[in-house]
Amino acid sequence: MRSMPNQGGGSSGGQPPKKKGKTGLILGIVGGVIALAAIAFVVLYMLGVFVKGGVSSNDGVIKQYWEAFSTQDKDKFRESFPGNASNIDDLVQSNYDQSMKFKDSVTIYVDKIEITSENYDVETINEKNYKAKEAKKNQVRVPGEQVIDGHTYGIVDCYEIITFKQGGKWFVFDVNETGAEITTRDGLPYTKDATTEDTEEVTTEEWTEEPTTEEVTTEAATLEITTASSGDTKTVGDSYVGYIDIPSSWLNFNDTNGLDVPHGAQYATADAGAIITLCKYDNAVDISEAAKNMVDTYNTQDGVENLSMEETTFAGQTAYKVSCYYTNDGVTLNIFLFSDPSDGLLHFASVEYTYDYMDSYNYLVNTFRFN
Repeated sequence: MRSMPNQGGGSSGGQPPKKKGKTGLILGIVGGVIALAAIAFVVLYMLGVFVKGGVSSNDGVIKQYWEAFSTQDKDKFRESFPGNASNIDDLVQSNYDQSMKFKDSVTIYVDKIEITSENYDVETINEKNYKAKEAKKNQVRVPGEQVIDGHTYGIVDCYEIITFKQGGKWFVFDVNETGAEITTRDGLPYTKDATTEDTEEVTTEEWTEEPTTEEVTTEAATLEITTASSGDTKTVGDSYVGYIDIPSSWLNFNDTNGLDVPHGAQYATADAGAIITLCKYDNAVDISEAAKNMVDTYNTQDGVENLSMEETTFAGQTAYKVSCYYTNDGVTLNIFLFSDPSDGLLHFASVEYTYDYMDSYNYLVNTFRFN
């Protein structure tokens, strides 16, 4: 668990084991087919050079960027970034190299890209010595398909892309992956664990064999391993913290540093490459203030990048989402703060994952329910 909020804005909690996720899981592979998390960037400025390239509209430059990715077009990559960026050659080459990895297996549907935009602080752009007159923060959903082991998976990768306007043209400034979804498998709705051919949902109440339990201690946490004889998914949680559906291979996870809350539960992959935490506090608080306090805390931590906070919806409730990326161990963290509709008390739900476990985001966001 990365950090738990308290009402004063402090944090507690320990680091999970610093191990890479299992690269063999199809979920991890498909979830990251067109992800640029490994090459997230900020465009740097070089003084004294006229800004070249650009596109006449905000949506246009985003779609041009993805068209370049889809067609491995270096010229379109270059036109998507300001020509006077001091790292322009590195930007073009790194994006081109990433696109080449998926040239033969991935199809991107540029014409179906969905973009939701809001105004962004131009001063953040101009700190890099640009002269932006307008800037946008864009939530971008990029649909596509990838063929793996003879199966065609429909996927949607989600990004936050910062753009800015200078000299009448729009440019890409920053690209960061925020999540991924698997939508179909061989043309059918995808609703099961892609690591198996057939899946029958089995909840903890439906198990017919008594589970066995053992404990495995790692450098940062103790995993209480529970095994069951049947089922590829299981429902975990309780009526207080809520319920989610996760693969049966996931384990109970006990943070040795504690959760610092009265009611909490954690679940993880065997190597702790992905961890989901469900907590509930005994008091009702302003969720926006709690989120701001959390952001203040993360701002003081080393190795934290791409820190953001936004109002959203979670389990049908108004929520605040705090996200960041840990550079020291390659972990993306997404936290949702929301109030219980039955009693108004504060809920905390989070998912942290390495690149290979990006689809764990969906286990939390798509399956959480209060009862």
